[in-house]
Amino acid sequence: MALLNRIFARRRESYSLPPAIAPVSGKRRLWKRIGIGVAVFFVLLILGGFFAAPPIIKSILVNKVSEQLGRQVSVGAIRVNPFVLTVEIDDFLIKEKGSSARFVAFDRLRVDAQIESVYRRAPVLREISLTNPYVNIVRIEGQRYNFSDIVDKFTAPPAKPEPKPANAEPATFSLNNIQLIGGSVDFDDRPQKTKHQIRDMRLAIPFLSNLPYYGEIFVQPAFSAKANGTPIELKASTKPFGKARETSVDLVLTNLNVPFYLEYVPFKLQYQPVSAFLDANLDLTFAQPLGMKPSLFVSGTTALRDLKLRELSGDPLLSFKRLDVAIERIDVFATKVAIRQIKFDESSPPSRRAERS
Repeated sequence: MALLNRIFARRRESYSLPPAIAPVSGKRRLWKRIGIGVAVFFVLLILGGFFAAPPIIKSILVNKVSEQLGRQVSVGAIRVNPFVLTVEIDDFLIKEKGSSARFVAFDRLRVDAQIESVYRRAPVLREISLTNPYVNIVRIEGQRYNFSDIVDKFTAPPAKPEPKPANAEPATFSLNNIQLIGGSVDFDDRPQKTKHQIRDMRLAIPFLSNLPYYGEIFVQPAFSAKANGTPIELKASTKPFGKARETSVDLVLTNLNVPFYLEYVPFKLQYQPVSAFLDANLDLTFAQPLGMKPSLFVSGTTALRDLKLRELSGDPLLSFKRLDVAIERIDVFATKVAIRQIKFDESSPPSRRAERS
């Protein structure tokens, strides 16, 4: 009997794995499971991001947005890259209500998100670029516009307002490298029987953020456009990561037809502007150091040319050829003004007629 026990014991030892090998085999099975899990995750990510997400986004834009706005919406191609977290939307169009005319459109919107959005639970975008956006605005009688129905719908108080949480916090975000390229606006002012156009609009904003997040900034602040043929340009430099968070903007206006735009002030003027053209080259510096009040300083030169004002009765009120003002410094928030030089010329009549841009 003892002999048989020894024989069976030797057989069990011959079939069992050495102690050093058994744990290794367990680790292999664990890594194999992890590898399979990672592979399945990437397959689902590819299928969901590249193939499932675009038609879902397109369906939402075409159906839900059309329903909410009461206007037909169409979208071209939509591309989603889940690996680099980018979304691109091409040929977006919102038509006028009950019409085939364009209301809002753009050629391409590109959004580049950061992985920080996940653990911060807030949108952190590395770049936002909008190419060739277009907006058509129509002013109708009674200070109503072609989008007034949308404003009325989304600003109307709800029938049963939801109570706000006691410890509700404001929404957080970090939007970086915002670019608008080739924007256009048409404004049809039917009561005044005038039309305005903005063309070749370009806008660059380095960041808009209320998060303590400092991303890669490769866009310098700037704005340029042609408003009714008049070029407008703003150039700026910024120190987004400095303690003062200082931004400096150069504002350049050339031959701006002042009476043309005074028609849209929200109150009735006590005089009739006939002619006035403004040139300006100003430097605006804004800073807001941590824990301190913001400051805004203005300096530069302005020139008002060919000014002619009349009484509402039609009698002449004021006219001169040119007024030049060299501004040393204006502290806007502290209401302090320092003027370096003033030149006034009324010796000759206006050099040109009032024009409507």
